[in-house]
Amino acid sequence: MRAGDVVYHRPTGETWLLAWGTEMDVSPCGWPESIAKSSDCDLVKAATNDEHITMLRRWAIKSNDYRASMARRQLGEAGIDGAI
Repeated sequence: MRAGDVVYHRPTGETWLLAWGTEMDVSPCGWPESIAKSSDCDLVKAATNDEHITMLRRWAIKSNDYRASMARRQLGEAGIDGAI
């Protein structure tokens, strides 16, 4: 699961748009900032590569919270400029 994906979070019964995701954890857009286990989620709609990069870039410049930090990290690991 990755940024831009839409997932169903089974423990809460909510559908989330992801700000970022890893093999272990995900973080939905919205407030309050939260992190959940990827294993508690079912993929509803996978983001395209463009949607994925756009979501990471939006979060990378949006704030200074953990989601922004993870977005910048994931962009850097992919060798992608964070500017929109």
